[in-house]
This record gives sequence, structure tokens and C-alpha cells, in this order.
Amino acid sequence: MTGLSGSGKTTIATALKEILHENRFFCVIIDGDDLRQGVSVGLSFTLQDRAENAFRAAQFAKILVNNNVIALVTLISPTHIIRKMAHDIVGDAFHLVYVNTPIAVCEDRDVKGLYSKARAGLIKDFTGIDSPFEKPLLPETMISTQEETPKECAELIYKRIYSYIYENN
Repeated sequence: MTGLSGSGKTTIATALKEILHENRFFCVIIDGDDLRQGVSVGLSFTLQDRAENAFRAAQFAKILVNNNVIALVTLISPTHIIRKMAHDIVGDAFHLVYVNTPIAVCEDRDVKGLYSKARAGLIKDFTGIDSPFEKPLLPETMISTQEETPKECAELIYKRIYSYIYENN
């Protein structure tokens, strides 16, 4: 899942994980914030470090997918090039979900205060403020947390995952 900070990626992934588990699918959430507290500690938010973080997440996802585990990856992944790199690593199981939430809504939801810090110049290279976010041109799924609840978004993604699994097995 890609989208701005505060768009709802992790909330939707958590709801989706519950649905998948209820239906006897095993999945793991690979969240950008969690990566930065462990295997990606020390990476900044420059585009180069964001690409490295996405590379690490994609490598983990590939290992999981190759072991029949659904990997729910929630990263901002702000550029087409970063998302293509992840797609190339993961392969055909890669399914891009764009959580299309306007920046104003993300700022209103900003429980960590990151947008206000970025606007004050306290955080550099913040996606959507002083670093670009390139909207995906052709995501496999696009959802809006303004129009649907996180659970409704998760149910839509679940239907796509279910279809993919049974079309490819």
C-alpha cells in the first residue's frame, strides 16, 4: 500500500490482517515505521534512503510470498521508480494499492504532529511537503478513506487477494 503519511495504510492493513486471519490466510504486515525502528534504523527520509527502505521491505515481502505468506507492505514509497523496483523484486504477486487521501485530510489526522513539524522546517524531506509524492498512474486498486471506512477498504482488498490466489493456483 502506498499513500501519504496519515492516509490510513497501516489502519487498513491491520483490518485486512484480521479478515485474512478469519479466513485462514496467514499474513504479515511490513510497516515503514516498524522497519525504521529495526532493520532500517539510521535511514533518513531522503529519496535515496526511502528507496533503500523500500528495497528492504520488498526483499522481506519476496521471502514471505515465496513461503506462501501474504505480505501486507505499508510504505509511503513516494516515486514511480521506487514502486517499480519493489514490483520487480516481488514479481507477479505484487499488487499496488493506492490509499488516495488528500494531504489536508492526512494533516488533520496527524497524531504524531509530523506535518506541522515539516511545515515549520523541523523535519526535512517530508513527503508531500518538501519532498515529492508521485501518485501511482495505474494502481491495481485505489481506495479512498474519505469515502469508505478502513474495514470497507480492507474488505475490497481482501476480495482482490482472494481472486488473485484462486486464479493463480
